[in-house]
Amino acid sequence: DELAPCFKGASAWKVDAAAATLFSNLGLSFRAHYNVPSFYASLRERSKRRWAKCCVYAFGLLTALYATMMGTGYALFGEAASSNLLNNFAPTDKLAVGARAATGVSILVGYPLAFKGLYDALRGLCISLAPSLPRRLARVARAVSSEANHVPLVLSLLGAATALALTLTDIAVPVGISGALLGAAVIYIFPALIDGAARRPRPRRVWATRQGLLLLPLGGFLGLLGTYVTLR
Repeated sequence: DELAPCFKGASAWKVDAAAATLFSNLGLSFRAHYNVPSFYASLRERSKRRWAKCCVYAFGLLTALYATMMGTGYALFGEAASSNLLNNFAPTDKLAVGARAATGVSILVGYPLAFKGLYDALRGLCISLAPSLPRRLARVARAVSSEANHVPLVLSLLGAATALALTLTDIAVPVGISGALLGAAVIYIFPALIDGAARRPRPRRVWATRQGLLLLPLGGFLGLLGTYVTLR
């Protein structure tokens, strides 16, 4: 059974190209940027110091939780650990059944937060790009961002997400690709471009800064490597 524990050639310090999958997953795990504005707006007695403290607590707790789960999964199943660790447990395992139920509840509760981030980001992108697009595409962008098309847009996004969920059977694929591409963009590429655009005097090419020349190739390499390893 490919899901049975296997420790042949296992090593806690083994690092190869497959480690890019882990980096991609971490890029997704720590990427909470899409809800940052609403979280900051709801913070009591808002200040940079209080916000920084919240971020340290949140990411510190996540780091401890992720490290515990990864270490436990590897200690139990070794190289046979599935991308969805619950698949390694027997269907008759009562604790695993309870964990699957809890995971389902967690997805249902957390889905609106992720969906709102997608909805707001898509509408904001259309509003920002509409003035610079060709007339036909600008008309589409304005239609997408229009309040009159709120319900069709929500239903379309829900339908697309559901179709992908029914098509992709291995959770490692969407997590790995999303973490590789979007994680590399948010962590390396976008900050370098923003740094160039915010400089005064503004350089002719926003990417041609010391940070940009370092971070842009690095982000592109890690994004492509993570995607390749995930699909291999």
